[in-house]
Amino acid sequence: MRLGGQLWTGEIVSSTTGKTTKVGEGYKPITRFDLLMRHLEYKQAPIVSFATSLLKGQESFGGEFKLTDEVIKRLTPIIIQDMIDVYKSDPSLLPVSALGIFGIGLQTYDSNAYRKKGQRTSLR
Repeated sequence: MRLGGQLWTGEIVSSTTGKTTKVGEGYKPITRFDLLMRHLEYKQAPIVSFATSLLKGQESFGGEFKLTDEVIKRLTPIIIQDMIDVYKSDPSLLPVSALGIFGIGLQTYDSNAYRKKGQRTSLR
């Protein structure tokens, strides 16, 4: 649904900042084709995404590709990765992160961005 909306309107809204970006505008503009390719890359199986990242020389989110980090990331269960992210974001929320074991989704954002705005880090 989200991809369809982005392709239809030509607008991308950042889930972290709320900033709206138009397709084809700005420095290194993103195209509708880029949106589709990024969506497909995010949906890849772990082994295929590993090969894609290795060939591109960068992570799917644009960071530097580090072989050992990528192997560890693919061998660590997602719930453990989520709990580590929550702990790094706000250690006091670690007990709440255990809800992920029961299928409740966990999502963390850069806590510094929220603290700059005077807001407390939250789970979504």
